[in-house]
Amino acid sequence: MSIMKSIIAISVAVLLIVLASPQVYAQAEKNVCAVYFTYVGCPHCAKTDPVILHDLLERYPDLVVIEYEFVLEPDNSYVLYDYNSVYNCGTGVPLMIFSKERNIAGDTPILQAVEGMIGAGPNGCPLLNSTVTFKDLDITKLPKKPKIWTKDRILIKSGEGGDNGLLKELLTTEDISAALEGVEFEATEPEEVLLSGVRFPQLQVRGSVKFEHAIRLDGWTFQWNGEGIQGNNNVPNNNGNNNPVNDGPSNNNSPQLPVYVSLAAIALVIFVLFLLIYIVKFR
Repeated sequence: MSIMKSIIAISVAVLLIVLASPQVYAQAEKNVCAVYFTYVGCPHCAKTDPVILHDLLERYPDLVVIEYEFVLEPDNSYVLYDYNSVYNCGTGVPLMIFSKERNIAGDTPILQAVEGMIGAGPNGCPLLNSTVTFKDLDITKLPKKPKIWTKDRILIKSGEGGDNGLLKELLTTEDISAALEGVEFEATEPEEVLLSGVRFPQLQVRGSVKFEHAIRLDGWTFQWNGEGIQGNNNVPNNNGNNNPVNDGPSNNNSPQLPVYVSLAAIALVIFVLFLLIYIVKFR
């Protein structure tokens, strides 16, 4: 009986170790999410904008930046004050918030510390009322007029509404055409996204980010670089617009298969182990 108890204890310990392994959680959530405050015309932001909103996005494909610019979008200034009330982060910009304990203000501190914070691993999105993983983030409920940047693409809020699952899928998918299959949208010309450096040509820094493709859908503009929309997604409707039929909302919140497959395999191994012990002991 003591041998049986020992085997059970060892099996349970192994299972707990595997469940606690960072690799298991890394499969479930790998994004590093942060909130970034800036404004066009800020000389210090002119130094950090090109790094945060371009260079680091190229180097770290799991980085997600929720940007609030508050000169072109004045209502976003209220969001800055709300964040200060919750995070005690101050109201100076540039400002980058990873959590209550990890927020950085000023061009030099950001440029010195930001890559270390990104390299620390997955980080939830610091919201006003909670911190949630990017997977659980409801983009449509973000206050005022944010821009969401990741990799070679951007979501720009222009109104209300939107399909949260679809919006997040557009930000993360490798196949944008497939994500838009059956979704109503309007193809449009991409617009340059201005950075603070546009007001300071003497600094010789990037003043904007350009994109190759753009669509509008339900209060949002989505812009991206790379492959355009392929196939039969963009068929003119009766009004002459390029709007496919909407077959319903997409859902990007399904569980990630590798985590569950791994846990199922572990459970099966333990079950077989106990079964063999039982057969040997009582045959």
